[in-house]
Amino acid sequence: MEHVALLSARGLLIDDEERALRYLRQIGYFRLSGYLAAFEKGIQRSGARDHTILPGTTFDQVLDLYVFDRKLRLLIMEALERVEVALRSAWANSLAREKDEQQGLHPDAHAWLDPRRTDGSVDSLSLMTNGAKKLNDSQESFAVHYRGTYDSPRFPPIWALVETLSFGELSRWLEHTASLDVKRAVSEALGLPNQQVAHRVVEALSSIRNVCAHHNRCWDRVHAKGLPTLNRLHDDIVVFTTHGKNGELVNAPDKHLYNYLVVLAFILNHLNPKSTWRARLVALVAERTPDQLKRMAFPADWHQRNVWVNPPREPAAVSGLEASLRDALRRHAAAEGVTVADAHAALLRAALLPVTTA
Repeated sequence: MEHVALLSARGLLIDDEERALRYLRQIGYFRLSGYLAAFEKGIQRSGARDHTILPGTTFDQVLDLYVFDRKLRLLIMEALERVEVALRSAWANSLAREKDEQQGLHPDAHAWLDPRRTDGSVDSLSLMTNGAKKLNDSQESFAVHYRGTYDSPRFPPIWALVETLSFGELSRWLEHTASLDVKRAVSEALGLPNQQVAHRVVEALSSIRNVCAHHNRCWDRVHAKGLPTLNRLHDDIVVFTTHGKNGELVNAPDKHLYNYLVVLAFILNHLNPKSTWRARLVALVAERTPDQLKRMAFPADWHQRNVWVNPPREPAAVSGLEASLRDALRRHAAAEGVTVADAHAALLRAALLPVTTA
């Protein structure tokens, strides 16, 4: 009960102390304190964190933010799964089909075992060694079957390898792949403009995946790996001004969560224009307060930006229906005295957001 008493002393309103204690035991005080920060007065002049809770803040509000972050991580992991599976397939298939007569390279299902297909770096050799060890130790049915059926090559083909790789390892394999054609095939599979951008995007998303996979707080974090500049998303992402290598001022994508969600929405729209992921994300974040959205770097006009309201699709087949729906939405907004964007968000919440409890 000491933590409950401490929170009460700091100003948090707790109606049911037994219930609060139960959640603190399940979640942990230290873990929940990361969400309390959004309801505290902020940083003192000394730079220390002021733990005093803002007046009127309830335990349920803190718990609601915790539950939101959990739902958000699950949505992000769903998107990352689709990206990762597409990346595995594109890289493995392209590398296995690679052909270079000058270097004596021919299509080979075991291409991952050929160091000529890498940049020859120490890390690439480490990846090959670790991949071989994983497959040698794996108890997955495909690995056990291969070891019991084939003597040569000693290790299974690349399609088996990719099933054992983490997102981070996959990112490193992509980085060290020698063939520009293979890298180009991967970037095209994800809808990205070139191999340099694709590698940096995959590397950044790998960092996000690590946060989500370890159930760490995701919503207001400044993430470690920054995204590259994507010209096609110029009007969708948020940038900040920083100093370049020569001291000049340059714009770079912000490292709060918003930009990563933009990139995920863009890639998923490319992989499947009919995906409901974007709509479900919009419905989830539309419930948050302006201050909470700001802590994720959502711009004030985020719901009007192209990636959220106008994803890639096949317009010819739906143009008439879509025009009718937009007209109906404008009439509804006018009748209710709200903006079209707010009316759109309200309809998404009503249609897509499930009623759940903590």
